[in-house]
Amino acid sequence: MKLIEKIGRTKDCYGEEIFSPEISDMVGVTFTEIIKHDDELIFVCDDGQFIFGHYQDCCEKVYIESIVGNLDDLIGEPLLIAEESSIESPSDIKFDYSDESHTWTFYKFATRKGYVDVRWLGESSGYYSEKVNLEFALMLREIIEIARRVEQLPDKIYSLKEQEFLRDFAKLFEIKVAAREREACAKLIEAEIGMNPIWQKHLAAKLRGEA
Repeated sequence: MKLIEKIGRTKDCYGEEIFSPEISDMVGVTFTEIIKHDDELIFVCDDGQFIFGHYQDCCEKVYIESIVGNLDDLIGEPLLIAEESSIESPSDIKFDYSDESHTWTFYKFATRKGYVDVRWLGESSGYYSEKVNLEFALMLREIIEIARRVEQLPDKIYSLKEQEFLRDFAKLFEIKVAAREREACAKLIEAEIGMNPIWQKHLAAKLRGEA
């Protein structure tokens, strides 16, 4: 079974279907790259990428507090362990900062090359989520394959079928893909030979949030 077939789906607040990965989905996957980008940790494999991060709401902060081990040990070998645990700090423990609520989230990863422990800290007044979010996004080449479907659509732009396709296409990028990847994909679309130039321009604008 392919990884994207294994990962579950759920509905977002708009009723749209999105990926809903579990950390156990990472076990057995061989990762080709691991990227720490600000307070995101991105595990890249051939089929896509698992993205650890946090949806900022208002007055909370969730960030990577420490990484123990070498992330390179998790590359090039199947992941044997992928586990998550969390604990809320007792209210009688005083911190140097003013936030009233604190949640620690711990991740343990391992291949036969070594172990890595990642510790996240969430801080807030107690009214906002301090959770680490895990998401899954397709890689650029899968998105390009989907983009090729436009050649099978009617010539008239903005038919109902085309509008549905564009919604599905744009939805891929609502699974929190980094802006630099949106731009890279937009450039790939623009460079595609043989694609309807009107579609190229429209899809590239979609990726950049201009349409």
